[in-house]
Amino acid sequence: MRLCRGLFLVLASCCVAGTALAQDLDFAAIPPLTEKDSVAAAKLSPAEVKQIFDQVEQTSFDTPDSWETELRLRRLPIAGGDGVVVRGTALLCGGTGSCETWLFRRANGAWANM
Repeated sequence: MRLCRGLFLVLASCCVAGTALAQDLDFAAIPPLTEKDSVAAAKLSPAEVKQIFDQVEQTSFDTPDSWETELRLRRLPIAGGDGVVVRGTALLCGGTGSCETWLFRRANGAWANM
């Protein structure tokens, strides 16, 4: 009986904590990326661009002739830190227009694919 009551209290506190965390997050839609959202416009160092491109290459379903031409990047804040949204434009898009999209967050000095 004590175990059940203790488990209930743990689960209840997790639910309350989870609700509080969810309320602090902003789930606003990211406006579509355009030609203005070029790799150069993202103002990333060459090393940062390489980190991102390497991870995109490992997870994309195809390989374009030029990642820089194919991808659009936009910096944005993510949970109080730096983020980058990356989206394909032609080869990495399906027949209905859905394009492969990645979200990166800067963690421990490196860009991590979310």
